[in-house]
Amino acid sequence: LKLVLVPAIAQAQAQSQAQNQTVAMTQQIDTFFNTPGFSGNPSTVIEDQLIRMLRASDASTKINISLYTFDRTTLALEIIKAQARGASVELVLDDKYEVETNQAGTAFNILAHGAEGLPGLNCNGKSCITFCNQSCTGLWINHNKFFLFSQLNEELYENENKNHHTNSITSQFIVAQTSANMTNGQTMNYNDLIVIKNDQHFYEGMLGYWQRLKSNSFHLNKATTIEGQNGIKAYFFPRLIGSDPVEKILNDVRCDLAGSIISVIQSRFDDDRDYLAEKLAQLAKAGCDVKVIVRKEPKLNSPGKKVVKFLGENLASLTYKDIDGKILVTNSLHSKVLMINARMSHSTQKSTLVLTGSHNFN
Repeated sequence: LKLVLVPAIAQAQAQSQAQNQTVAMTQQIDTFFNTPGFSGNPSTVIEDQLIRMLRASDASTKINISLYTFDRTTLALEIIKAQARGASVELVLDDKYEVETNQAGTAFNILAHGAEGLPGLNCNGKSCITFCNQSCTGLWINHNKFFLFSQLNEELYENENKNHHTNSITSQFIVAQTSANMTNGQTMNYNDLIVIKNDQHFYEGMLGYWQRLKSNSFHLNKATTIEGQNGIKAYFFPRLIGSDPVEKILNDVRCDLAGSIISVIQSRFDDDRDYLAEKLAQLAKAGCDVKVIVRKEPKLNSPGKKVVKFLGENLASLTYKDIDGKILVTNSLHSKVLMINARMSHSTQKSTLVLTGSHNFN
C-alpha cells in the first residue's frame, strides 16, 4: 500500500449562530497561517499560537501531542514549562529521532532531560515520550501534527506578567491540528493551523486515536471517522485502497450552480493519487472553477506526470528547490488543503467544505 500518512483531514462546515446556540458549550473554530512571503523571513504564527495555549495550561490541563519532525527548542521549553506548572504532558513521536534525546541542545533532549533548571518530562517515574515504531503499526512514519488540551485558562497567558492569575476555565476540549512540522525549516513554509475548542465528542475521539498510537494498536482495517459538532469530521490514514475519503467527497460534488469553486493546495501530489487529479479535471469540465497549487519536487515525482496531464492549465507548480538543491524560502508550500464551494448531491444549494491537516495527496 502507498497510503502512508496518518491523520488527518478536518472538515469544517459553516453553521449559523442560531445553531451554535443550541449546544451547551459553544464550539469555536479558529485558523492561523504561516505566511513567510518571498522575503526569506521566518513566520512563527502557528508556533506562537501553540505557545499561547501551552502557557494557558495549568495543573488541571492534560496535554497530548503527536508529531513527526521536531527541532524547535523554543516550543520544547514551553512544553516542559507547562509540566512545571502541573500540567500532565505526554507525546507520541516518530522513532527515527529517538537518538536525539541524548544530543545536548536538541528539542528532544530538552523534552527528555530538561533545560533552564526545569526537569524533563516525567510520568510517574517513566518517560512521557513514546517513540512510534513504523507509524505505531502503520506503514511508514508517524506523520501526525496535532496537540490536544483538556482545558485552558487563557487568563494565565493574558496576565503572565501581571502577577495575578485566576482559576477560570476559558475553553475546554481543544484540538489543534496543523500541516506544519515543528521545525526551523517549516517556519519558512506556508502552513496552516485549525484550532477547535469546546467540542467534547471530537476531542475525546482524537484522544482515543492518540491513545491507540501510544499503545501501537492502530489497525489498517479499522479506520475510524470521528464526528464533532456542526459537521466537523476527522479521517485517518493509512487506510485500505478503495476507501479514500477525499475521492468520496469529490464524487459528491456537483458543478451545476454558477460560481462553484474547488481550490487545492498540496505539498505533494503524485501519480499514486492520479485518480483525484482526473476527478478534479472532470469537475472543471462540468463547470467548477478548479485551481490546484502544488509544490514542485521532481525527485519525489510531485506533481506526477499524470497529475500534470489531467489538470493542465488548472495546475500551478511552485518551485521548491533551486538548481543546487538548496531549499528556497520562496514558494515553500507545505499546506494540505482542499476547499469546496459547490452543491453536494444531497442539497439544492452550495455547501462550503474545508479539508486540511497533515495528509498529502500521495
